[in-house]
Amino acid sequence: MLRVINNDMTAADLKRLGKGKVGYVRVYTKEGKKTFVLHAADGTAVAAQKNAKATRHAAGQKGIAIIAVH
Repeated sequence: MLRVINNDMTAADLKRLGKGKVGYVRVYTKEGKKTFVLHAADGTAVAAQKNAKATRHAAGQKGIAIIAVH
């Protein structure tokens, strides 16, 4: 179940909310190659991987649940 908490959350709000437990993945492309970067809720990059499966694994190893953000 997806619940919208607030559309105007600051990085500080997200840091307090997540406390190292939630994060999101952002895909970057450079020179035609994709890199999947796991970010903590406050935007701090936590891990960079070559594919989504490895990123999900890294999140699990770090105890971070991946959430959808828009």
